[in-house]
Amino acid sequence: MNFLSTPKDNKGYIEELIILDETKELLKYSLSNNLDDIEIAIFDRTGQDIDLDRAYWRFNNSLSTSVKHLMNSHNVNYGMTVCDNGKKSIVINVHANGRWLITGYDEYKSEYINWETMEKIWLLEKCVKYFNSEDDDDTE
Repeated sequence: MNFLSTPKDNKGYIEELIILDETKELLKYSLSNNLDDIEIAIFDRTGQDIDLDRAYWRFNNSLSTSVKHLMNSHNVNYGMTVCDNGKKSIVINVHANGRWLITGYDEYKSEYINWETMEKIWLLEKCVKYFNSEDDDDTE
């Protein structure tokens, strides 16, 4: 279900609110065929200057049918949303050559970090926590 669309004329991209069929979550999507417009939408919504030319895209086999329908109905290749499920995330989807791809960024210490780097940070933090707990055991 989608509603409340802002015309592309004003911003270079379209914004539309949708409710995901699967989760009933309300999200605002920014839509365009131009990756530069999506970067502008990210800046407008988060204040972050993110270069998507170097983004790492992975296959998205679980993209909501609501998002697919939204992007197809506007005939756009890029869709971006900002969500907050305990942590703020920027999620960008692309439809290219009949495939759906995704990349994203999570907020970490007031900065948005791409998901690949976040996985490394998470692993390093887990290792540090493990080794610190091992050190605590040695002192007993």
